[in-house]
Amino acid sequence: METNKKPFDNPFLTDNFGRKINYLRIAITDRCNLRCRYCMPEKGIDLIPHKDILSFEEFERLIKILADFGITKVRITGGEPLVRLGVFPFLKRIKSQTKVKSLFITTNGVRTARYLDKLAEIGLDGINLSFDTLDKKRFQKISRRDEFDSVWESLMKAIKLKMKVKINTVIQNGFNTDEIIPLANLAKKYPIDIRFIEEMPFNGHGMFSDETFSIDKIQSTLMNTYPNISEITENETTAKLFKVHGFAGNIGIIGAYSRSFCGNCNRLRITPTGMLKTCLYDDGVLDLHKKLRDNCSDDEIILEIRKCVSKRDKDGFSSELKKNDSFKSMATIGG
Repeated sequence: METNKKPFDNPFLTDNFGRKINYLRIAITDRCNLRCRYCMPEKGIDLIPHKDILSFEEFERLIKILADFGITKVRITGGEPLVRLGVFPFLKRIKSQTKVKSLFITTNGVRTARYLDKLAEIGLDGINLSFDTLDKKRFQKISRRDEFDSVWESLMKAIKLKMKVKINTVIQNGFNTDEIIPLANLAKKYPIDIRFIEEMPFNGHGMFSDETFSIDKIQSTLMNTYPNISEITENETTAKLFKVHGFAGNIGIIGAYSRSFCGNCNRLRITPTGMLKTCLYDDGVLDLHKKLRDNCSDDEIILEIRKCVSKRDKDGFSSELKKNDSFKSMATIGG
């Protein structure tokens, strides 16, 4: 039966597999004050020229366009987002001048403590803090910087301010696997979530071993230690979430390399250069930088985004088959 329904009449962004898109991650810079071994080489990466990075006004325009079509959650990442000048007025405008319902940042914690009062005043809905070890010497070996105390200070202050905190821990096979339980125990003492993430091939090195410490191994480690652990089934995040009786917070596992969460992926990414990614593992599907600077209208931009969403790959494995560069730094993608 024919209908008069036009293409893309749906007021929401829904992909070709019926997955509703309501989450946007924006990397506002590729600059970072750490050199984490799973993210970039020791000497860093070739930085993107400032002229090629979207302005805050351009990012805001994209957020407003997408918020009209169902994007309710935005996460600001980098690199390290707090190193970019002008980030605080930008965050404030997202909270006060867009339809976005929740705003988060992902930070490495090096500079974060000094800005937490300001972030709380803005009304930030939560922080993801990258934190891979409780050992100071190992922290320096992983990040190639002596900043453990700064990150710990940021964590403690965020907890004191009663901010919503999630710790992101990248589990590196043979490197920090022995810290799964000590890190998990932070959620016993503090009302924070600890999320263990499989290592991904975005290290900028041009080499990667697929001998990852898998989500199954992480889960087995947790199960063997906490017999009263139970999975939280009502869960809309990419993490597999668990509750341990007596813990103040939760524990999560993210199968970033196994790509176990693709079936219900609800997110888009925009890189510092304005490249739209419908999958973490794709090379980018739409140059929004060009669209913006060619003075395309909002309608033209959302139409092109919808076209990309309607041709989304089923999962990260399908996207990776089309990639030209499997080893980009996560700093150029958005952590």
